[in-house]
Formats: sequence, structure tokens, C-alpha cells
Amino acid sequence: MATISNNVLYPIGLSLPLTRGNSGYFTQTFDSVSQARANIVNLLNTQRGERRFQPLFGSGLKSALFEQNLDSTPDILKQIVINDINNWIPNVNVINVDLSLSNQEINAYKDTYIVYIKVTFSVNNIVDNVDLTIQQNSI
Repeated sequence: MATISNNVLYPIGLSLPLTRGNSGYFTQTFDSVSQARANIVNLLNTQRGERRFQPLFGSGLKSALFEQNLDSTPDILKQIVINDINNWIPNVNVINVDLSLSNQEINAYKDTYIVYIKVTFSVNNIVDNVDLTIQQNSI
């Protein structure tokens, strides 16, 4: 929850995607669920080695898209999502990860590989979810 002092509500983080806010440069989050959602999006969209001075931060999700597509690929990607969230955002309890992969019959671009992810999580006993799309050609 946001800090309340003298009847003033203080933000606890930034919302993603970064947009211009009403009371400052960026839109801010005022509750722990919204901040957890932004943290999950940030984590899963960040590749390991991408963040300066913290090279281990990020997810192995995008690099897994370049691996050979096997029957076990969805299970491997789900496990990557769960492990990365548990490692980097310990206050979030992952309830479920739904994952679907595009195939070339659905996708008009043969060199594009798309992963649709829905993470259901809880923070402070409040359940919410995040929908995320990751494309191989946007890496």
C-alpha cells in the first residue's frame, strides 16, 4: 500500500509502460498490486545482461525463444517465468502461468515467433493477472 501521511497519499513506484503522469513526469502506482504488475512486466521484458550494474537481473524468456522448438517448450517457458518471478519479486506469489505459442499457420510472418503469457499472481492476498506478448522479431 502507498504511504499515507497527513492525509496525503504517496506513490510507491512507476507504472509501465512509462507515460506522462498527472502529478509528475511519469504515471505512478499507489498500491502494491499495481506495482507488482509493473514489476512483472519489467522483469519479463528485460533480458539478463541488459541492465547496467545488475547484469543478472532479467528473465531468460527471450533467449529461450531462440532454442529449438520442442514439445516441452511451453513447460520450459512456464518454469522460466515462475523461477524468475520467485527470484526477483519475492513478495509476489505466482498462482498460475498460462502460455500459448504462435505457429506458422496462424502467423503470417514465417520468421516471427510469438509467445502469449498470462501470469496469475497474488500480493497481500489480492489476486490479479498480467497479460504479456513477446515477439522474437522485437528482440
